[in-house]
Amino acid sequence: MMTSRFAPLLVALALLAGCEHPASPPTDAGTLSPLDAASPSDTDAAPLADAGPGPGSDAGPAVDAPSTGPCTPAGECDPFSPTSCTDGKVCRPDTSGGPTSCVAAGTTLIAAGEACAAGDQCAAGTACVDFGDGLHCERLCARGSTGACGAGYACIGTVTGYDPCIQVCRPLPRECDALANDCAAPDETCAFATNPETGAHYTGCRAAGTQADGQPCGGDAGGCARGLVCVTEDGASACHHPCDASVTPTTCPASQLCNGTLTGFTFGYCRAT
Repeated sequence: MMTSRFAPLLVALALLAGCEHPASPPTDAGTLSPLDAASPSDTDAAPLADAGPGPGSDAGPAVDAPSTGPCTPAGECDPFSPTSCTDGKVCRPDTSGGPTSCVAAGTTLIAAGEACAAGDQCAAGTACVDFGDGLHCERLCARGSTGACGAGYACIGTVTGYDPCIQVCRPLPRECDALANDCAAPDETCAFATNPETGAHYTGCRAAGTQADGQPCGGDAGGCARGLVCVTEDGASACHHPCDASVTPTTCPASQLCNGTLTGFTFGYCRAT
């Protein structure tokens, strides 16, 4: 059976360092190229570093320079603009890396965020893709964009077969308070994160790992359990309890002090005395 060039595409989103990858749904008839993983793990905050033995001697991680600006895909129309084509047509990316083109719109156009079954169902400026939670019309964006996806999102989703300039808006980890560990989901924890578009560090809700206090974390070691943060000290990354040095008595476990400091954050972390 022939497959439409606008058949559903399969997208895999690479999760943040130390988290499990979701199982990928099957491709449409096995004829479309799988999608590259978006890689927030590459731009996520490295575990924050404390360079010295005591408070006040922190040294922050290097921050990648923000993009120099969005790129422009080749083709007769702008896939990011809902008004780029006229006369009942919409601008679609080519799934074989070719230029964009204006094609006839489907009879029903589905808005961003809504479930879809085929690419021609999605409104202009979106594509029917699956990030592990079923096919949805997701907003397209230009690689290198800053702020084009709106608050809480970043242009990090990628699609094999598309012009490399054409990416997909994906949600960033929700901001949270590491001291309160106020992520609502019981399988999430408040951990370090980075906005890949701006390089800004913050704490966001991410899938909790299983590494306990003092155990190694990050990369192949896995993520920290709920309530812990992954910190690099003297070149080694380990899970620690976040803490507030101004609070007395300390909230740290017995035999630990709240004397670990983190660049750019208002809280510190517990260290063995």
